[in-house]
Amino acid sequence: MLIIKAEFLVLLIYLHVRLSTCDVHIFVSPHGSDQNDGHSDKVPVNSVQQALSLAGQTKYENATVYLELMPGYHDQDRTLVITRNNTVIRSYRRQQVHLTGGLRIPSSNIKPVTDHAILSRLPVNARSHVQVVNLHDLNITNFGIMDEYGSYRHRNSPLEVFYNGQPLQLARWPDDGYLDIVAVPDGKEGLRFRYNSTVPQSWHNENDPWAYGYWYYAWDDHALKLKSIDPATKTVTLVKKSPHGLRTGHLQEYLNGVSNIEGGYFRFINILSALDKPGEYYVDRDSGKLYMWVPNHDGSVKSSDKIYISMINDCIMIRSKTENVRLEDFTLEYCRRSGLYAPSVRKVKLTQLEIRNTGGSAANFAGDSRECEVSRCYIHDTCGGVWMYGGDRKTLQSSGNVIANNEITRYARVGAVGNEAITLIGVGVTVLFFAFILILFQEVSVYNLLHFDASLLGFVRLEARSWALTSSNDEHCV
Repeated sequence: MLIIKAEFLVLLIYLHVRLSTCDVHIFVSPHGSDQNDGHSDKVPVNSVQQALSLAGQTKYENATVYLELMPGYHDQDRTLVITRNNTVIRSYRRQQVHLTGGLRIPSSNIKPVTDHAILSRLPVNARSHVQVVNLHDLNITNFGIMDEYGSYRHRNSPLEVFYNGQPLQLARWPDDGYLDIVAVPDGKEGLRFRYNSTVPQSWHNENDPWAYGYWYYAWDDHALKLKSIDPATKTVTLVKKSPHGLRTGHLQEYLNGVSNIEGGYFRFINILSALDKPGEYYVDRDSGKLYMWVPNHDGSVKSSDKIYISMINDCIMIRSKTENVRLEDFTLEYCRRSGLYAPSVRKVKLTQLEIRNTGGSAANFAGDSRECEVSRCYIHDTCGGVWMYGGDRKTLQSSGNVIANNEITRYARVGAVGNEAITLIGVGVTVLFFAFILILFQEVSVYNLLHFDASLLGFVRLEARSWALTSSNDEHCV
């Protein structure tokens, strides 16, 4: 009898170990239910958050858990935090999957502008095309804040708008190019400057105007809040000083090689009265209303259109010291900061992802990350590409991190200086370009003369077997 009991106990232990070390698959569908167990594609759970909770059960502690994302949009209302080792999140059978940090605006909530006070502020050509969304009707109160950016100032972006996968542009003027500063009445260290244009004379009641420019040097960009715009004297007053001061600009002469004076040019941003073309938007934080001109032939919105607003900061965070995590074959988008934030992690691999439409970097491996890899990913329309930190610079211990075979483009969607395609800090990072890396700026200026598209600090290995370095057609890209 004792022998039988012992054998039975051994069998139970074997079965427990076997169960806890086998691969586990949990299925997730936007059409599923969190009341399901998720153990097959016939009974998927609804949320990735719930799938991670199920994966954390002690009976799976030694298993590799696969979160199988079924087709559709998996919209997260908070950052997806991964804390368990041996976790794989991937598309199920390579179907089209989007994991987002945004909220889709129903077409029924998008309406023509009828408020006469607002219509009078819009340019005449825009009045029949601009539409409005009352964000309070969608229980949205977190609009984010306008904040300074540029020259390595990284921020949590405010609420942004995306139409069928494409980012819309915050209303600005001029739409293309910049205005020269024509005078600085109080000198280099003053708060006032003058411009030469009559367009702002039609603007009124702008309650949160900003300007983005290269105020003194062509390698230093900065978005600054404005205290006032005086159209009569064509004078702008800043709330705070530009870090390097102000100077008069001669941009066209500089680009044509006639002048060697750099800097001194800007554009107005966050101006409702400048919403004058398809693809622009403006958020009135006082009224909680979003105004936009969607980029189609008449500005109308179809029920099939996917209009998203970014809501959460980081789409995915992998907790420090977590190991053996793989994200594979889905689109990651619509967040206000990074697509992935992974500080001091180990053996984390991103492969075959499309990361786009982020308010910050695509992927940020901060701290001391080791043996991590970003490969075969398509990264675009971000505010920074891949940030990779790791290794010990004192002992020269290698991080073992690898960035290979990626396409990175339009990685400076908002701001320019400091939004590089690749930022490497540490020791032993290998960057391989077996196919090509396509480097483009959308928000580019002449600072490219002095500023390369990758930041390197430490000891790294770059191997470019087929290197393609190209520039956008922006008028200031050189």
